[in-house]
Amino acid sequence: MSLPEGTQPEEAALRVTTDPSTRTVVLEGELDLASTDRFVQALRPLLDHREPVTVDLAGLEFMDSSGLRALIQSARKAGTLVLLNPRGQVGQLLKLCDLERLDG
Repeated sequence: MSLPEGTQPEEAALRVTTDPSTRTVVLEGELDLASTDRFVQALRPLLDHREPVTVDLAGLEFMDSSGLRALIQSARKAGTLVLLNPRGQVGQLLKLCDLERLDG
């Protein structure tokens, strides 16, 4: 797979979109060791109020243990992370770990 000119591999791995008005984060791509910092940085402004944050995982194709750790740590700061639409490998990982909803 070739990347567009000027794109770093880690930039292509995860796309994060936040909507502060609905306290929602949408993830697309891969949440792994190379991309967890981008996720945490995008989520940080939503964690200040200790109110539930929704994370839409419909476009997330892969997550490793570092991504899982980032979700758990974020839930501790937010109080609750509501995980929507996990599919494929991501859904299987969350189900295996019994983490369809993360309460901090």
